[in-house]
Formats: sequence, C-alpha cells, structure tokens
Amino acid sequence: MAKTASLALVVLFVFSAVLVVSSSSVAASDARCTHTYSAPPAEQWTIGSPGIYCLNAGTYNAQITITSSDVVLMGAPGTDLGQVVIEPSQVVVNNYLSAFGGLPQAAIVLAGISGSGSNLAGVSVTNLVIDGAAASSSIDNFGLCSTDYAGINFNGAAGSISNNIVENIYLPPDQAGCFDGGGINGDTNNIAPTEAITISDNIVPNYNEYGIACFGAGVECNVMENAVSFYTRYSTLAPVFPAGIAILYGAVGKVLFNTASGNECNVPLICGPNYISQDLGQGILTEESGAGTVVIGNTVRGNDIGIWNYDDTASSWNNLVQNNRWEGMVLTDGDYTPFDNQISGSQIGIAVSSDGLANDSTEAVLTFNHFIGQFPQALVQAVSYSAPYAYAFGPYAEPVTVKIDGFLVTVTPGSLGTPSYVNITSLPGPWILSLDAVAHEKIGLHQLEVFSNQLRLPSRP
Repeated sequence: MAKTASLALVVLFVFSAVLVVSSSSVAASDARCTHTYSAPPAEQWTIGSPGIYCLNAGTYNAQITITSSDVVLMGAPGTDLGQVVIEPSQVVVNNYLSAFGGLPQAAIVLAGISGSGSNLAGVSVTNLVIDGAAASSSIDNFGLCSTDYAGINFNGAAGSISNNIVENIYLPPDQAGCFDGGGINGDTNNIAPTEAITISDNIVPNYNEYGIACFGAGVECNVMENAVSFYTRYSTLAPVFPAGIAILYGAVGKVLFNTASGNECNVPLICGPNYISQDLGQGILTEESGAGTVVIGNTVRGNDIGIWNYDDTASSWNNLVQNNRWEGMVLTDGDYTPFDNQISGSQIGIAVSSDGLANDSTEAVLTFNHFIGQFPQALVQAVSYSAPYAYAFGPYAEPVTVKIDGFLVTVTPGSLGTPSYVNITSLPGPWILSLDAVAHEKIGLHQLEVFSNQLRLPSRP
C-alpha cells in the first residue's frame, strides 16, 4: 500500500506542476500584440524590452536574440503554424556561455544575455517555424566541431517553447560526426533559471545530435507532447549517437507523452549493438540527470535504444517502447525502478549494466513491465564490464543487481577484457503479468488510472 501511495503522489505531482506552467503560456499567447512585423528590422535582431512581438505570415531572414524578461515572440493572431518561418541565410555566434560542452553557440532564436551570468523569466516562443537548412553551411565559418548550432535555446531563461516546428538543425556534412546541432535546448549560463522551462507540442525533425535537450544543474524542463525525429541521412556519414530527448548533467526533466523516432547510427564497425563500446542512437536519454527526473507515457520507436537511463535515478513508467533495433531500455550505473513499460520488437528487452565509468553499482527493480513478442537475445540482460574493458577504460568494477518482481539476479564484474553477464530468455507468468490482474488499467497514452480507486488523472485537452 505504501508503494502504491508513493507512486500516486509522484504522478500527481508531475501532472500538477505541468498543468500550472501550461496555463500561463496559453494566457500569454492570447494577449494583445505590442509590436507587429511583416519583415525583420535586421538580420541580427535583438529584442531588448518586454512586450508581445507578433510576426505576420512570411519568411524572415533573421537570427533573433532576446535579452529581456517578459517577452512573447509569436506568429501573429490569425496565422496558422507553418505560415511564419524564421530561416536565416547564415548565423553568427550569439551565446558564449552554453552549458553544452562549453562551446560557443549559434542559435537561431536565443533567449539569454550572453556572458552576463544573469537570467531571464517569462519568455515565450510559439507558433513559429524555425528552419536551419539555409544557415547550416555557415557553421563551417567557425572551424571543425567548434560551435554548437541550435534552433531555439533558452540559456539561463525560463518560460515556454510551444507549438513550433523546429527543423533542419544539422551541421554541414563534413561536421556530421560532431556532437553539436540541436533543435531545442534549455541550459544555464552559470546561473540557473528561476523557474521551469516548458517545452510542449513542438515538432522537431532533422537534427544533428539532440532533438530536445536540457542540461545543467538547476535547470528544470517540462517536456510534453513533442514529436522528434533524427536526420537519418546523417546516420551513415560519421559516428554519431543522436538522442531524441535528453536530460543531462544535473538538469531535472519531466518527460511526458512525447514521441521519439529514427535515432540510429549506421556507420559500419563504429556503430552496432554493443552499447558500451559502440555508438548508438537513443529515443530518450537521461544522463546524470537531477533527482526527480521522470519519463512517463512516451512512445519511442525505430531507434537503436528506446530509453537509456545512465548514472542517475530517473524513473521510467508506462512507456510504449516499440521496434527499437537493439535494446528497448538500458539502465546503467544507477538505481532504477522501471514500471509498467510495454516493450516489443528489440533484440534485448531491458539491459541492466555497469560499465566501469561511474563509482556506483547498478540496481534495478523491474515491476510489471510487459514483454511482447520475441526477443532474440534476451528479455532481460544483466551485464557487468570489468574496468579494463569498459568504454573509455573506466577505472571501476561494479556489480549489477536485478530484481524482477521478487526474482533476484546478481552479476559480479567480469575478468580482464570479458564482461560477466546473465541473459534471461523467459519469465514465468507472474513476472509478465498484466497489471489488469491487480486492478490497474492503462487508458491510451494521455490518461492513467493507477491502482483503480487511488488516483484518476483526466486526459489533457
């Protein structure tokens, strides 16, 4: 009963926080325009005072930097999504304090005051198309792998990014293997935002590295009902391991009801099924994320790995993990409790591993997860890599413990150059029992009923 109550409280908290933030962004978009444009005032356009900046239908050759709190940048009332396009012919560096890799950044729309260490609040970007195709070649002006390219970046800024199309944020082909190029980013400029960033109802196709990413201690993102898909043309050009949605390095994310697809790496030898020593794409990645990160109700399909939780305690519940090429879910170097996920169509259902890179054993409690169909390698794999074999030659050797509805497996670190592993290829009935048997019902992807009479959450409109 205590476990049930705890789950209900956490889910209720997640939805309450999201719904409160969501309502404020709707109010902002309904307000009266204070500035209206049919063309950009300059190719390098700085918005430095509060107001509601409305763009009429058309294509805007502009790179926009917002340096004030309480700014709404939006398609003018009466325009439909797709009619207002921001597509610069080239970009310049406009952010020198990105948390992502410490690189300078060229963002098509930036909210933040570069180099100031201060933050913004009440910024909203909505009902726009941000297209990076024309400006992609200008990234070569900055040198190889030296500048991060972004569609929208909130750098030390809080507010909302909603109902946009952010597309074609990829580097030139000669830089396809660089770890840069993301559709929507939320990060810190050494002072974290004072409020959460809500990223909702966006379509993000054709990115180079991340579709949506939040990174840095103190950054909190509500990532809801977005659709992200990788620029698959680049999957064979260079070693890349793209992620559709990523919560990284201290950021806290509530990742709810999104769809992530097509994140694959197809370079021979460099890419492949070994998630420790080869490159793979992930639908959703949490890596060293902050306490309170949850991944709930998402659909991840057609990736190398569906969901990867790495070196944190992120909770993954009620996700549809479908037709991912190698692993449905991977849990590495942390404490995890995946619950009620529906997994099908991968070589391994859930892989639980220690890789030698974090001084932390891996413990996973798998409860009421549904394994559907065939898994040629294993339903569940527990593997511990000895330190000399680990990717990047990590110095640690840690055990892996997996508990599957009461069944316990412990794997100690392997010998030199050889990992220890256990492949679980079949589970008796109680370990794959449908939650219907304990009065749990899943109603679509936008509605959860947890243990029947304890909690009912209506679908979002």
